[in-house]
Amino acid sequence: MELCQERFLNYSSLLSSLVNEDGTGLNDTTVAFLHQLFPNDMFVKAFSLLETHNIFLYVWSSSEGSNNGIYDVSALAETLYDDNLGSTTLLRMIVQSIDQEFSKEPIYVDVSAWFCSCSEYSECLQDLTSITIADEDPLDKYFEIYSHSTGDCFSRIRENMYMNTSKTLCQHLLAGAILLQTSAKVLKYFTAVKQTVSLICISNKDDWLKLHLNIVE
Repeated sequence: MELCQERFLNYSSLLSSLVNEDGTGLNDTTVAFLHQLFPNDMFVKAFSLLETHNIFLYVWSSSEGSNNGIYDVSALAETLYDDNLGSTTLLRMIVQSIDQEFSKEPIYVDVSAWFCSCSEYSECLQDLTSITIADEDPLDKYFEIYSHSTGDCFSRIRENMYMNTSKTLCQHLLAGAILLQTSAKVLKYFTAVKQTVSLICISNKDDWLKLHLNIVE
C-alpha cells in the first residue's frame, strides 16, 4: 500500500466546530458546510440520528465516581476524551434501529475499529469478496496510510492508518464519530446539554455482561 503524504482535511477538527465555543448551540456555518461535504445526505441522516434519542453509549466504570447509579454526565464525557483515561475506558455504542417500529435487533457500532453491524455498512464491504491475489493493491480503496501523524481521529483504526470513508461509511458510524472522535464539547452537547444521546455509566459486572449478551442475541 502506498503512503499518502498528508490528509487534505482534518475531519475531527471540522466536526468539533459543529458546536459553538461555549458548547450551548450549533454553529450554523459548519452545519451548512457538512451538509455539502458528505454525499448522499449522509450528514443529514447521521445528524437526525443524533436527535432521535436512540443512541446509547455505555461506559464501564468502577464504583468510584458513581453513587447508586448517580453520576455526572459531563464529567463522564470529559473522561472519554482524557488522553490518560479515554484509550483504556471500556465503551459500547448501541443504536436502537427504527423502521416502522422499534427493532428487536439493536445495531452495534465500534468507531475505534470502524465497524457497524448494520446492513448499510455490510453493503459497503461487499466488494471485498471479489478481491483476488492478482489485483494490484486491492485494499488501497479501503485504507489510507499517511507518512506522519495527521492529528485527525476520524476513521482512524491505528496510528497513521485510516479507513477510506468514501467507501466505508454509514449513518451510524458518522454519528458515532461525531460523538467520539471530535471533542468533549461535542459529546457533552448531545449528552448533557441537549440530552438526545444517552451516556450511561455501568459499574455492576452483571449489568455489563447482560449488555453484551443482548448484543450477541
